[in-house]
Formats: sequence, C-alpha cells, structure tokens
Amino acid sequence: MTTEMNIYMIACISRSLNVHEKKYGLPQEEMLAAVWAIKTFHTYLHGQKFTLATDHQPLTYLMTKNDLVVTKITQQHMTCAQ
Repeated sequence: MTTEMNIYMIACISRSLNVHEKKYGLPQEEMLAAVWAIKTFHTYLHGQKFTLATDHQPLTYLMTKNDLVVTKITQQHMTCAQ
C-alpha cells in the first residue's frame, strides 16, 4: 500500500480442497480460504496490523456471527504455528 492508500496485489496463491473440505458450504469454504491465506503468509503478517478485505457477502455475515459452524471452523483452522 502507498501513502495514498492504493491497494496492490502482491501475491496470488491457490490450493485444492481435500475430501472433507469439499463438503463445506460456500461461506465455510470462503472462510477456509481466508484462514489458509493468513496461515500461509503468517511469516509476513506476524506482529503486523492488517485488514482482511472481502467482497463475499455471506463471508462478511459469517465473520460477525457467533455460531457453532464458525466456532468449529475457527478451532480447526485458525491455529497458526507459534
């Protein structure tokens, strides 16, 4: 980001879903993608303030919902290596 707050893509990553992840609903898959990206870039993000931006409306809703599905996903996937 520049001082004018322009946003530039600095990396593009992808992976395939495993057998169990293919059973997730679309919002859960989007949450998984966000968590996986944070874990992948943990080395660069650790100790830095950052904003995760998304235009996926169900994911935006899911991130504000206190729900068993969200809790299950975050417990499984938000454990970043220390």
